[in-house]
Amino acid sequence: MFWCAVWLPLLAMTLLAQQPRPKIGLALEGGGALGLAHIGVLEWLEEKHIPVDYIAGTSMGALVGGLYASGMSTKEIRGLLDRLDWDLLLGGQVPFASLSYRRKEDRLSYPNRLELGLRGGSFQFPAGLNSGHDLNLLFHRTTIAYSAMNSFDELPIAFRCVATEMIGGKETVFDSGSLAEALRATMSLPAIFQPAEADGKVFTDGGTLNNLPVDVVRRMGADIVIAVHLSTGPVDPKQLRTLLGVLGRTVSIVISTNEMRNMQLADIVVVADLKGLTTSDYKKYAEFADRGRSGAEKKKNLFTRLALTKEEYEQHLAARERRKRTAPKKADFVEVEGNPKIDAALERRLERLTESEVSIPALEKELTRAVGQGRFDHMGYRFIRRDGATGLLVSAHEKAHGPPFFLPAVEVDGKDQANVGFLFLSRFTFLDLGGYRSELRTDLSFGSRYGIATEYYRPIREQSPVFVAPRAYSQDAKLEIYSGGARAAEYRLREYGAAIDVGATFSRFAELRAGYNAAHISARRRIGDPYFEERGIRSDTASVRFNYEGQDDAVAARRGLRAFTTLRYFPQHHFYQHETRFNVAHPISEKGSVVYGISGGTSFGETNVGVRFFSLGGPLRLGAYGPNELLGSDYAVLTGGYLRDVWKLPPLVGDRVSIVGLAQAGKIRGDSAHTGVPLSGTGLFVARTWLGPVYLGGSWGDRGHRSWFFGLGRIF
Repeated sequence: MFWCAVWLPLLAMTLLAQQPRPKIGLALEGGGALGLAHIGVLEWLEEKHIPVDYIAGTSMGALVGGLYASGMSTKEIRGLLDRLDWDLLLGGQVPFASLSYRRKEDRLSYPNRLELGLRGGSFQFPAGLNSGHDLNLLFHRTTIAYSAMNSFDELPIAFRCVATEMIGGKETVFDSGSLAEALRATMSLPAIFQPAEADGKVFTDGGTLNNLPVDVVRRMGADIVIAVHLSTGPVDPKQLRTLLGVLGRTVSIVISTNEMRNMQLADIVVVADLKGLTTSDYKKYAEFADRGRSGAEKKKNLFTRLALTKEEYEQHLAARERRKRTAPKKADFVEVEGNPKIDAALERRLERLTESEVSIPALEKELTRAVGQGRFDHMGYRFIRRDGATGLLVSAHEKAHGPPFFLPAVEVDGKDQANVGFLFLSRFTFLDLGGYRSELRTDLSFGSRYGIATEYYRPIREQSPVFVAPRAYSQDAKLEIYSGGARAAEYRLREYGAAIDVGATFSRFAELRAGYNAAHISARRRIGDPYFEERGIRSDTASVRFNYEGQDDAVAARRGLRAFTTLRYFPQHHFYQHETRFNVAHPISEKGSVVYGISGGTSFGETNVGVRFFSLGGPLRLGAYGPNELLGSDYAVLTGGYLRDVWKLPPLVGDRVSIVGLAQAGKIRGDSAHTGVPLSGTGLFVARTWLGPVYLGGSWGDRGHRSWFFGLGRIF
């Protein structure tokens, strides 16, 4: 009996000590920027030596959880967030500098974010406002080491993420395949990001069906499930007084219903109090993380029994570290999935990049430039193994809504508040019509200008920079002439003609053209004093033109050079004209840039140039003077100023708001009303919105000249 009394307790203690510890799983809720609070929860668990064996998440919860599950530390995740350009990720547009030359022309002429397609005889909208290209690159970059996995259980921490399969309307739990594509699917917020597609299925954000996947973690094998709930506090009734507020609250009610159901299945619920923060406050990740830490600290008594000793936790971390993988440094071959002709051209460029070690930044820059050609929504990449060799596989997702593409625009011209002009514009672009890289581009306009212009752009060979471009056009435009700040005359200027150019495009930045334009032009006076002879004339033009587009924005650039020069000869009138415009933006701080430029033109002594005049006046062309107030055969303008970004617009509204201040001095020959040096100072606000730039400004000049103006659309 004595020995039983001694050994039985010892045996029981030994058996208990040999029992495996309970497996712990995390369920991380989705919620846009709110999900950044999960970083603080993970940090707190690490500090308290709480092991994590399973993670499942939705949307932002999946992104944070997926990065952590793939072996990134919380410190590394914070470092990644600190480097991210959230405006680029959420804005959804390829940077202007990365666009091909012809797509830059589109953005300059149509500086908005409206692009429709023509499919099946009807207009097609994109499936989302944001194509997700930069997010896609982020997912592939951070998970590249795990390109080839049979199961997400092979990650350092077993992982699952939840998405909604739109065709069947069912929840989908990703447990294998491409980790990057799984994260892309669970982050595809409907109408904001374009859906992810795989195996004939369409996936969007999983939040509407399972925003807090406790049940998923339980099925993975977790003995104890910790759910992290993101709370923003009670709803303010004032938020329900708008259409968007009511719709947003309706969706949140649906989501919160499935969250409450899953919270009841959890063993521990950590509540991150995020009152005062919003789903779009991505740059406040540090504050989100602090709120997450506070939420975990409030439940510390429940976590005590789950903590490991220091030695046990170090063993746990070592086992996790052994499961980490590293990405290959070199690719033996490159393969591109998509259009065969595009594949071949892109593969040749990528092969040069991968001759030695694979440079991920250089690879992503090349893929972004490929998307900048306008054919693709997004691109991704991963490593594959084939026949004992390591290859780089690039996936290119072509736009579903086009080609052909339709670009609409509206311009409001408020240079004269008593005579506000409206213009409706559209551009139709057909790609590969008659050959790869060829384009048929047609512009239509009606309002203050009526016109149609069609150009067929055809490279002489598929990959050649040399092209031919025949075109035809007809337009009837309003030409207003001002004097002393008031409208002195209005003409209808009519012109039609046909032309052919031969030229070459130099990378994404420059184009050289030479051509001949056969035209008929006439000016018909409607009101005011006569300025031109009112009869139709033949007015052909032979020209050589060079454009350089090296700035970083189509509306108000922060850096880069934009230059244009042309030499024209008018054979019917026997005179030449030359014009050059040169503008530079140079950043001097994080938000500010100095801008300066020079422009000038000459008719080489000819003064009787008719309607082929140079003009000054209007915004950015000596704005204190009215449009076309200064006319002549020769001119020069010097410009200097400052541009500063002052406010970021919400991604669904636009980009940013800038203030611009300009000082200009000019000279024009041929205008008898002004024999001195016209001066003008201009200040304006420019807001880049989805519909185009909205601007408001005023100018003050010499001799009492002043004006104010507003508008929507192109400023220049």
